[in-house]
Amino acid sequence: AVVHCLRQRYILDKIYTATGPILLALNPFKNCKSLYTEKVMKEYWAVGEQSLIATVDDDDKLPPHVYGIADNSFRIMMKHMNDDAPSDSNRKGRGAASKTCDQSILVSGESGAGKTVTTKFIMQYLAKLS
Repeated sequence: AVVHCLRQRYILDKIYTATGPILLALNPFKNCKSLYTEKVMKEYWAVGEQSLIATVDDDDKLPPHVYGIADNSFRIMMKHMNDDAPSDSNRKGRGAASKTCDQSILVSGESGAGKTVTTKFIMQYLAKLS
């Protein structure tokens, strides 16, 4: 059933499929520049910003995309950093260590599956976001 669903989405040029927090990506073996434009980045950025303010309606959600995973990971990391950051009254001088929060994105697949390209898109998105 899963492979059938992925095959149907692939035929429709929908190379990304979400299953919970996991993003499945199929290598389209063709150029898909329109999936990775500045405009698409801004759309995922806007939805990420909106989700900080209010719950995003199903109508406003964007299709599964590597930018969505990158955005969600970044925002969760920043939220934890902000939630755990000491208030000004709790800081001890100028040299107080800043709070950190680790986050990771696992990109896995067979040789030639597009891991390096996917990682490049994640890094470009995170660079723009920060």
